[in-house]
Amino acid sequence: MGNMGAGSGMLVVETIAKIRRAYFAQKKPIKAICREFRVSRKVMRKVIRSEATEFRYERGRQPLPRIDPWRGQLDGLLLANEGKAARERLTLIRRRLRSYLWRQWQNGHNRFKELRRRGVPKFPAAVAAGSPTGFWRVSGHPVVQQALRNHHFDSLGLPRLHVAAQA
Repeated sequence: MGNMGAGSGMLVVETIAKIRRAYFAQKKPIKAICREFRVSRKVMRKVIRSEATEFRYERGRQPLPRIDPWRGQLDGLLLANEGKAARERLTLIRRRLRSYLWRQWQNGHNRFKELRRRGVPKFPAAVAAGSPTGFWRVSGHPVVQQALRNHHFDSLGLPRLHVAAQA
């Protein structure tokens, strides 16, 4: 069986050469080559028809941050909570963001996958992902808080409202 460049999903020069050799020299059918090298028929046709020895993908533009759909609601929350202590205000906003992300993950399978991707152990991730409780209540769950720590929101571009005192 051929491989596709150490499992990275990209076709490497050797794999492209093997595909072309199997098709042109050995006269194997496309379907058999697809099975052998684990590539789709569309990719097979692309390799056979082109003279390229390497295929690359360059993203044209960076997609909008995931926080943008709720930017207006977040601004409203910031204005409504100005009178509260900074620590309490941050806690509520982050919990709201966790509930938005939980809702965005849509179903138990996606939630489990996202929690595992963020380093949560298998059993706690399964328990949280299968929880029937509402978005707000789950956003306070320790597993969800573990997966979506403060540095995650910093990486999304959420500004810090206060800086912790230096000890």
